[in-house]
Amino acid sequence: MDGRIDRREAGTGPSEDTAPLHGTDVFKALTPRDFLTLSDQEVRRASRYSRPLSVVMIQLNDVPELIEKEGTDVARKVALAAMERVGMMMRETDLMSHLGPAEIGLLLPETRLEQAYIAALRLRMAFSEVMLETLAGPRFLSICAGVAAISPRTRNAKTFLMQACVELRRARSEGPGTVCAAAPDTSRVVRPGTRAVH
Repeated sequence: MDGRIDRREAGTGPSEDTAPLHGTDVFKALTPRDFLTLSDQEVRRASRYSRPLSVVMIQLNDVPELIEKEGTDVARKVALAAMERVGMMMRETDLMSHLGPAEIGLLLPETRLEQAYIAALRLRMAFSEVMLETLAGPRFLSICAGVAAISPRTRNAKTFLMQACVELRRARSEGPGTVCAAAPDTSRVVRPGTRAVH
């Protein structure tokens, strides 16, 4: 996830729940349905050929509060800015989807857990540099993230993505800016202003 991306064309059509964030000139994000479908394909490919595969689930910490205080238009602007920043950092093979008002999914083929974890830390730093104008004044984006990688026990994309969601919940419980990873031998919590322990 260290280079720019010519994002995949397949599956980028708008869906009812995420249409405002699809098909723009800035990026083309997958619908949640297509994200799950292609994730299943990537899980099968990675399992068949013993290739690494990781996923990062991102929570935009500001969005629920903005929806409550300033409405969906401002929250949509936050999500759009977030997806633009992710898109700038993606590789050609990476897959991204706006999964909900405050959630972004990022699938990273040919990426081991440690590499995906570092990518999530880089995203956290990149998000902290994005400033938005809101009714309450300027604010910087803040995220939490959960990271998971497939294992020989991974059967399908749903269980694989659920691992990352579990880690995302753990990160949220630790506070804004936290990144958590899912494997027992590399599981860790990193908070804002701290470094990963290797």
